[in-house]
Amino acid sequence: MSVRLVVIGDSFVEGRGDPDPHGSGYRGWLPTFAGLLGLRADECRNHGEHLATTASVVDRQLDAVRSTRPRLAGMIAGFNDIVGEYQPAEFRSNLATIFGTMTRHASLAFTGTYPDVTRRMSLTAPVRAELRSRIQDANAALREIAAQLDLVCLDVDHSETDWDDDVLWSDDGIHPSRAGHLRFAGELAGAVAESLGVVLTGTAPDSVRQPRALECH
Repeated sequence: MSVRLVVIGDSFVEGRGDPDPHGSGYRGWLPTFAGLLGLRADECRNHGEHLATTASVVDRQLDAVRSTRPRLAGMIAGFNDIVGEYQPAEFRSNLATIFGTMTRHASLAFTGTYPDVTRRMSLTAPVRAELRSRIQDANAALREIAAQLDLVCLDVDHSETDWDDDVLWSDDGIHPSRAGHLRFAGELAGAVAESLGVVLTGTAPDSVRQPRALECH
C-alpha cells in the first residue's frame, strides 16, 4: 500500500490533548484531516514525537519523507524550540532544511504557525513577554520560509477561529482539546484542498468546522 500522507513534528502532531478512548495513545487532528481529504488510515503515517524540536525533526524524522515520497507531507513543530534555548538562526536553518526536503520529496507540503498560548500558562510577566516575543519571531520566520518554498501554511493569527477560546484547549493549556484538534483539522484540510484545487469530499465529525481556506500572509 502506497503512503500518500506523512506528517512529522512534535506532540501537536502526536495528538496530545485528545486521548484515544479505545487505546493508550492519542487521536488528534490527523485522522480527521486525512478523512476530509478522502485518505484511508493505511495511507497515512504520523511520526509526531513528544518534546520534538526542529533539530530532532531534522535528525530523526525527515527520512520518513525522503523514503516514502508521499503526495502530501506536513510538519508542525517548533514550540519546544521557543520554550527552550531558542536560537533564531538555528531555528530558521532547521525550518529551511525541513521545508526544503518536504517540497523536494512530496507533491505538496504544508505547515502551520504557532498560537500564543501564554495566556493559559502560569508565568511571570517578564517570562510571558519573552515567550510572546519568541512566538512572534518564530512565526515571522516560518511565514517567510514557507512562502519562499511555496508551502501551504495555515496562519492561526489570521484564522476565522478564535484560538483564545478555552474550549479548544486541554487542561494543560498548551495542547489542543478534542474540539481544538477537530477545528484545526477542518481549517488545515480546507487550506490544502484549496491549494490542490479540489473540493473536500471526505467525512468528518459534525463538530468539525470547515471555513474558507486561509494561508500565511
